[in-house]
Amino acid sequence: MTTPIVKRSNQSGQSKQPERANSLLLASRRFAAWAAEITLVVTSGLIPFGIGVYADSRSDFNRVPLNPVLVVTERAISLDPWLYL
Repeated sequence: MTTPIVKRSNQSGQSKQPERANSLLLASRRFAAWAAEITLVVTSGLIPFGIGVYADSRSDFNRVPLNPVLVVTERAISLDPWLYL
């Protein structure tokens, strides 16, 4: 049976600069990924909202009235809770 050859180098005298550069690179990549994710989340909410606002501002048709039960519920929810304390 043969023994695998392991190359060992004595690098104890090398500086730690490459490790620090890799750490900074990792930190910048993490920040870029975080910024990209936040951008995607915000954009995924703002685009539908903007389309709704645009459609609401351009609509020329009359709205269909809500179900009477929903009207009562909406008014009850929108009342100021501090009025009843």
